[in-house]
Amino acid sequence: MFATMRDRIELRQQGRTPQERDRTITDKMLRFLARPKDGKPFFGFLFYDAPHAADHPAGAVPFQPAAAEVNYLTLNNETDPVPLLNKYRNSLRYVDALVGEVLAALRKEGHLDDTVVMITGDHGQEFNDLKMNYWGHNGNFSRYQVQTPLVVSWPGRTGVPVSRATSHLDVVPTLMHELLGCTNAPSQYSTGRYLFDSAPRPYLMASSWDTMSIIESDRTTVSLSAGEVDIMDERYRPLSGAVIRPKIVQSAMEEAGRFFAR
Repeated sequence: MFATMRDRIELRQQGRTPQERDRTITDKMLRFLARPKDGKPFFGFLFYDAPHAADHPAGAVPFQPAAAEVNYLTLNNETDPVPLLNKYRNSLRYVDALVGEVLAALRKEGHLDDTVVMITGDHGQEFNDLKMNYWGHNGNFSRYQVQTPLVVSWPGRTGVPVSRATSHLDVVPTLMHELLGCTNAPSQYSTGRYLFDSAPRPYLMASSWDTMSIIESDRTTVSLSAGEVDIMDERYRPLSGAVIRPKIVQSAMEEAGRFFAR
C-alpha cells in the first residue's frame, strides 16, 4: 500500500534491537508533531516491533518472574508459560509508554481533538493456552493467535466497548469513507467493511504465509498448503462430524481471489 510513497516512508530505523528502533520511531514522531504548524492534514504510521521479540530495555521488568530470553526450540507442553508471558508483558508495557508519549504530544499540540488515532496489533501471541504446545504466533488460527485489540479515538464519537467480530481489513474502508471522501462501496476496493457497520457477518478470513482460514462463530475451517482442510472447534480440536459448508467456502474463495490480477 506504500509502494508509491517509498521516498516518504522509512522502512529501516537506527538501533541494534527492536526496543531501540521503537525508541527511534517514537522520537521521530515527537519531533514531527513539534514542527512548525502548516495547517495541512498529516498521517502517521508507527510499527512497534519490540513485542514481536518480547524485547525491552534492561531493568524494565516489573512483571516477574520473567525469562531472560526465549528459545522456542526448547519449549514443550511441560514448560511453565509464566516467565515467558511476563517477558512479553514487560515489552508491551514498554511500548505502551512510548504510545503514551505520542498521545501526550498530540494533546500538547492540540491535535487530539481533530485526529483519529488507531492502536492495534497484527496478531496475537499464544503461550500454550490450548495445551497443544503452540507458542508465539503463526502456528494456528485460534483466538489466542488471531484476536488482537483495536482501540480507536475518534473526535466527535462517543467511546463504547465493541464485542462483535471485526477485521484489520475494515480499517481501510472506514478511513476512506469517513475521512477521505470516498463514496464508492467498500466492495469495489476492499474485502473489508466499515468498522461502524454492526450488521452480522457470516465469517472472517485470516491467513498466514501459505494457509487460509474461515472463522465462523462455531468453527474455524483451515485450508492447508497441500490442499487438506481441517475443521476445528473453539478449543482448536477437530470438530467431530463436521462437513464443509459449500456456500461459505465458495464465498471465501471468491473473496480471497477477487483482487488478484487475471
